[in-house]
Amino acid sequence: MDNDDNIQKNIFVRTRIVAFRTHQLKKGAKPLIKNVKDKNSYQIAQEEYDAGKLDFLIVEKI
Repeated sequence: MDNDDNIQKNIFVRTRIVAFRTHQLKKGAKPLIKNVKDKNSYQIAQEEYDAGKLDFLIVEKI
């Protein structure tokens, strides 16, 4: 597997995690970060991912 494949896989994994977390937030899950006023669930999920708060979240077996 070359570097481009790894980058594509990382983008895919990030997208799946953020999408899953966005769905959870839309269904009423509590945000894991502060200062979420005026942000939509997708923005919150992205910030949670970038802050390393979603490392525990497993979307599928790898």
